[in-house]
Amino acid sequence: MNYLNIACGSNYIKQADWVNLDYKRADGVKKYNLLKKLPFQDSSFDAVYCSHFVEHIPLTKIDSFLQECIRVIKPGGVLRIVMPDYFFLCKEFIKNFENQDFEKANFIKILTLDQCVRTNRGGYLKKYLLDVHNNNDQDLKEYILEIIGEDFEAMNNSMTLFEQLNFSNFFKLLEILWIYLISSFLPSAFKNQNVSFASVGEKHTWLYDEESFKRKLTENNFKEVLFPSFDESYLGNLFHELDVHPTNKKPRKGIHQFFIEAKK
Repeated sequence: MNYLNIACGSNYIKQADWVNLDYKRADGVKKYNLLKKLPFQDSSFDAVYCSHFVEHIPLTKIDSFLQECIRVIKPGGVLRIVMPDYFFLCKEFIKNFENQDFEKANFIKILTLDQCVRTNRGGYLKKYLLDVHNNNDQDLKEYILEIIGEDFEAMNNSMTLFEQLNFSNFFKLLEILWIYLISSFLPSAFKNQNVSFASVGEKHTWLYDEESFKRKLTENNFKEVLFPSFDESYLGNLFHELDVHPTNKKPRKGIHQFFIEAKK
């Protein structure tokens, strides 16, 4: 059995039967441009897993991405995709607003919009989450942890860009400085509207709900689409390590997401 994890980030299984792809290399991860033709033969994998990447794909490229997924999956194999749930976010904002719980409503608004519009690394969401970590509103902290899971936990260990950079990625620092230098020659009005210094993979280009993405899968010839819970799958517990938090056994990235599976 062979499995592929696309855009794995730091959430991957380091075993011989798993191939992990991301835009940057790491131990157990192959570096690859994820919007190009996947570097595998047809029908290579029994399952393809992809978490919190589809919302970063431009709408003009989503069909080609799904066609690549179905190409490399074996007949009868499974595609599992995890992504933010736009319907949930809309409902949650309205519920909080109508209950006059405006701080929670504000958080949901930031969570929904910031990654679509941010122009700097981490955006306003990072600043907001750090501020919440440093205040005494325990109810808000627990709410945010429920919504986004380990992404909120990780803010405790958040480092600045320059703290993360070391000699091994010195050339990445030079690249960033070069981009800042070149952009300094652009007219400020144009730069403020059109230039982003957010990291690769930070910005969302679209948000989906279950029905709209089910339609997208069927348009690309996937079948038997279902919406399992975070700890269920066509393939039993294959994805537990990826989707289930290791200590509290809740969804690793909180309840603001949905899980969708389909077969080739």
